[in-house]
Amino acid sequence: MIRQGMSAICLLLLAGCVNDPLAEADVYNGLVKVEAPTGELTPVMFSADGTPAHQGLLYTAMYDAAVAGQNAGLARAAASREEVRTRVGEVLYAIDPEGAPNWPAKAAGIVQVWAGTGYGLRRALRGMTEEINGALEAGTASAALRSDGPRAIRCAENTLARADRAFALGQRALVAGSDTELDPILRELEEVATALNNGVPSPDDEGCGLQQTHAYLNRIAPELAEG
Repeated sequence: MIRQGMSAICLLLLAGCVNDPLAEADVYNGLVKVEAPTGELTPVMFSADGTPAHQGLLYTAMYDAAVAGQNAGLARAAASREEVRTRVGEVLYAIDPEGAPNWPAKAAGIVQVWAGTGYGLRRALRGMTEEINGALEAGTASAALRSDGPRAIRCAENTLARADRAFALGQRALVAGSDTELDPILRELEEVATALNNGVPSPDDEGCGLQQTHAYLNRIAPELAEG
């Protein structure tokens, strides 16, 4: 069940295919010149300063979460320790580029460049939470924002907690000794990283991830999600 929902995310990588997080909604804001909308949550749903191609924070977060999830799965399926290290490094970079392994070859372009955006899932999630909280505290929040904003924040916080867990697991995987030590780490890393976007089964928002965050935010500002 933890793998359900990955079809909502499509992003072509040299190593394989991950679905783009907003493909179902045909959202590619920031890639073409359009008149920027105004209103609640524009940096989250439409375009934010400092993100690659000025994408929205939600798109950036879902993209990096998808990269982390894919590479966690590839790490567990890897045939060599070197491949494991490469894939785990991609997970760490997607979550927090500053904490990724210092591999000069990646930065120099001697080998395939990092798959993540370079912005980082943690940073995007924190920015989203700040933006939603700021909109809630502004005194002009819409009824939809007051209703679904706290729920979106809860799902983003869940995702951040999972991102922290996945990052810690990735660091452990890089220094693991035997395969007996490494295998359960990689298994848990795959589960946690896949849940960044998908969430986990739960009767309430305790299990939600970024896909549910997107659903809540789309109800708040559907005009932004539609471009």
